[in-house]
Amino acid sequence: MILLYGTNFDSPLLDIYKILFQRNESVMFLNQEDVGKMRISFATDPELICIIRLPNKTIDLRSVTATYYRPYDWREFSQFSSSSSSDQNWQLAQINESILNIWTELTDSLVINKPSMMGNNNSKPLQSEIIKSIGFRTPETLITTNPNTVKSFHKKHKTVIYKSISGVRSIVSKLNTEKLSELNDVQWCPTQFQEYVKGIDYRIHVIGDSIFPCKILSHADDYRYSSKTGRTTRLVKSTIPLDVQQKCIKLTKKLGLLISGIDLRQNPNGDWYCFEVNPTPGYTFYQEQTGQPIGQKIADLLSL
Repeated sequence: MILLYGTNFDSPLLDIYKILFQRNESVMFLNQEDVGKMRISFATDPELICIIRLPNKTIDLRSVTATYYRPYDWREFSQFSSSSSSDQNWQLAQINESILNIWTELTDSLVINKPSMMGNNNSKPLQSEIIKSIGFRTPETLITTNPNTVKSFHKKHKTVIYKSISGVRSIVSKLNTEKLSELNDVQWCPTQFQEYVKGIDYRIHVIGDSIFPCKILSHADDYRYSSKTGRTTRLVKSTIPLDVQQKCIKLTKKLGLLISGIDLRQNPNGDWYCFEVNPTPGYTFYQEQTGQPIGQKIADLLSL
């Protein structure tokens, strides 16, 4: 049985469920929003046992051969967002979520992707060092709480962008005159600043040993949010050099991932920069515009 864990509003998870269902695969969709309703029996000796009981079904995870694991922060679900940590259902959800995380780490079955292998995504500086070790270029970077240091960095590079150093998604923006006047705020929050690299953006989805490159045509600072700034983004199926493909596959494997979404930019001189690696890529956004069979390839991995 193939287990899908996440929410029923997660587009990639729904896409994989549809593909597996059409293939007549044995598949179980476990809705993370029910985490507070689960009763879980768990043991590791003499064998790994994890049995999940819900009001309408029981799932013995010993029958699972592969898992597509895409949990959200359960604390943001409506049934918990207004609860306190002393609430019994809140505590049960926390315990259940921890047990499921532990199970994914201990199981011998395939997991896309294990939570422990996604930890570096929560530290962009750490991930950047791993990216450089593969041979990709990375922008010159400053992480600081000192406004004057930022001003010197901006004076050196002329055009600078800023973004979060954690795994929390932030909108990448250029450091303009308005934001320069607000630099005192960084003294309370370590912030990442990078030299702006001119060029063409590419999103590379790595699925096992398969590569799906996509060229991004946009004038927005962050193409993911182009509509918020009144700009448009067009995604086009593309190709990249063989050595860049090999670096993407090598990087994904070095991070311990089975799938990834890698953000690259080729500058006017032909140099390839890597900005970051997403261990839980929302690939459907790209698949819908390019027609690339990314979901089919993920389903292939789960069905092995």
